[in-house]
Amino acid sequence: MPVRAEPRHAAAALAAAALLSLGAAAEDEISPSAELRGHGAEVMAASFLPGGRRIISGGDDKTLRIWDAATGRQESVWTQTGALSAVAVSSDGALVASGGDEGKVKLWDARTGRLVFVWNHGKSVGALAFLPGQRRVLSAGDDTLIRVWDAETGLELAPWRGHEGGVRALAASADGRRVVSGGKDGLVRLWDAATGRALAAFPGHKGAVFSVAISSTGLRAMSGGADGTVRFWDVAAATSAVWKGAGSMVPAVALSPDGRAALWGDDAGDLHYGDAATGRALASWPGLGSTVISIGFSPGGNAAVSAGWDGAARVWDIPLRPRKSSAKTGAKLDALAKEALRRLEIHAIPVGEPKDLNPATIELGRRLFFDPRLSKDGTISCSSCHKPDKAFADGLPVAVGIRGLKGPRNSPSLLSVANNHYTQFMWDGRLDSVDAAALGAIQNPIEMDMDLKSVAAAVGVPPAQAAGALAVFIRSLARPDDSPFDRFRLGKAGLAPPALRGFVLFAGKARCLHCHATANFTDSDFHRIGLKSQGPEDAGRFPFDSRTENHGAFRTPTLRNVALTAPYMHDGRFATLREVVDFYDRGGDIPADDMAPLHLTDAEKTDLLAFLDSLTSPEPRTNQRASR
Repeated sequence: MPVRAEPRHAAAALAAAALLSLGAAAEDEISPSAELRGHGAEVMAASFLPGGRRIISGGDDKTLRIWDAATGRQESVWTQTGALSAVAVSSDGALVASGGDEGKVKLWDARTGRLVFVWNHGKSVGALAFLPGQRRVLSAGDDTLIRVWDAETGLELAPWRGHEGGVRALAASADGRRVVSGGKDGLVRLWDAATGRALAAFPGHKGAVFSVAISSTGLRAMSGGADGTVRFWDVAAATSAVWKGAGSMVPAVALSPDGRAALWGDDAGDLHYGDAATGRALASWPGLGSTVISIGFSPGGNAAVSAGWDGAARVWDIPLRPRKSSAKTGAKLDALAKEALRRLEIHAIPVGEPKDLNPATIELGRRLFFDPRLSKDGTISCSSCHKPDKAFADGLPVAVGIRGLKGPRNSPSLLSVANNHYTQFMWDGRLDSVDAAALGAIQNPIEMDMDLKSVAAAVGVPPAQAAGALAVFIRSLARPDDSPFDRFRLGKAGLAPPALRGFVLFAGKARCLHCHATANFTDSDFHRIGLKSQGPEDAGRFPFDSRTENHGAFRTPTLRNVALTAPYMHDGRFATLREVVDFYDRGGDIPADDMAPLHLTDAEKTDLLAFLDSLTSPEPRTNQRASR
C-alpha cells in the first residue's frame, strides 16, 4: 500500500470514524495494511520515522529494526546487549535513542546504525523522549528522576525531580517547549522543557500512569493508566475527559499531530480511535487478544503503528477502513487461539523427559522419598507433604511436619521441577538446588527434624548420597505432558470451546502470561501480587535479595496440574481456583506493581477456569509410575 499524502489535520479522519461507528456492518472488520514480523519476541516500542515512510521498532530480542511502512519489508537490524523497552527518534530523523532493562541509554546514528553515545541511567529505562530543537534526550525509569542528556557533547545535564516512585512515560511537544510525564504515583506532570521546572501536576488516575502523549503545541495531553482509564487533558484548564473500556489497563496512547484525534490500546488487546476533546471512542477493533504496548501516529496523522506482546507491529490506515470478512465466530476464535499459542511459544522452554538419569539412582531416590525413617520419630516422609495422588502437593493450606507442627507455607507440587529451570528453590528462592532442598527438609525442626549424622544409620545411605538420590527421583517426575491443552498445542486434538476461549483470555485480557509464561506456565521469577498479610508478616524473597521490589515477593508456581493442587498461594489462603481468579480480577487486595482490576465477566471467569483445568495431565491422577 503506497503511503498517501499527509492531511493537514485529523478532522476528516474523525468524521470517517464517526460514520464507521454508526454504520459498519457486523461482519465488517478492520485489518492492518501491513504486519511487521521479525523480532520473534515482544515488540516493546514502535514509531514512525520523519516522513512517515519508515518505522523503527525495538523488542525483547535485543534488536532495533527498521521497516518499510508500506510493504512491511525489513530494511536493517541493529543489535543491542539488552532487552528494549523504549525508543525515541529526533525530529529530523538523524538520531535514535533506545533504552531497556540493562539501565543504559544508547544514541544511534539513524542513517548508518552507528552507536554514538552510551549513557548510564542506572535503573531500568522505561521511557525516552527527544526535545525538538535542543538536541537533548530525556530518559526515565524505575528511579524518581528524569535524566537529561546532551546529544551533541554526550554530557549529562541536571536531572528533573518531581515524581514519587518510578517514571513510566514521557512525551515532548513538537515545538520543544513542554514535556509531559506519567509515574507510579498516579500523577501526570507538565514540565518546562527549557528549565526542567515542573509547571503542573494532574491527579486523576488510580494507580500508575503507563503512557502519555502531548499535542504539537503542548496545549492538549493524554494519559493511560493501570486503572483502565484514558484521560484527555486540557493543559491550560487542568481538566480532563475520561474514557473507560473493557481492559484493565491502558499501556499505550497517542495524539495526532494537531491534537484532535487520539489512539489508545489496552491489555484486552483492543485498539481505539477517538475524539481527543471529548474522550469519545469513535471506533474500536480487536488486536488479536494481545496486549498493546506501543502505539503512534505517522507525522501527518494518516496512518498509525501499534506493537505488542504477540511479537508483531502493525500499520493501520487512518481513516480506518472496514473490510468484509467471511470468517465465522469459530474461525475467529481459532485465529485468536493461534495467536495466543504463538505468544506462548515466544517464551517456550522445551518440556520433555529428563535425560541421563540413572535408573538405579532413581529407584534409590523413590525408596527414600516414601521412607519415614528419614524423620526423627519415624512418622514423616517426603511423601507426607508431596503426595502422588495430589500432583505431589498435599492438599493442605500449609505443610504439617513432625509432631503435627505446622510450617508457614504451602507445599508446592514437585511435578516438572526439572522443566522449570529454577536456579533458586523454595517459595523464597533461598536454596540453589534440589539436593539442598531435600537436605533442608530432612533437618528442618518443624518438618522432619533429623540430625544428618543419624541418616546413614536410619536408611543405610550417607546424607549427601540420600539427598542426591532424592533430587534425581524428583527430577525424574518431569515427563512429556499429555494434558488436553498439550494435545491441542501439538496439533493432536482440538480443545473444547470454553477452554479455548479461556486460553485467549489467559494470553490477553486476563494478563496471566505476564508471569505464567513458557510451556511450563511459570517465569521462575518472584513477584508481589497484592496479598494482604494474614498473621505474622512474611517478607518472602526479601531476606535473600534485599531489593525493595522483593519485599513480599514469592515465586511464580507452575500452573500445570493446578486443578489438583488446591489450596493456593504461598500460604494456602484460597481454597478454590475460582477464589484465585476473583482475587486477580479485583486487582489484588493491596497495591502492587502492575496489578489492576481485570473486569472479567462471570462467563469469562468460567472460561478461564476451563482452560486451567485443561492443563491437567492424565498421569498425575493415577501416579502409578511414581508410587510403584
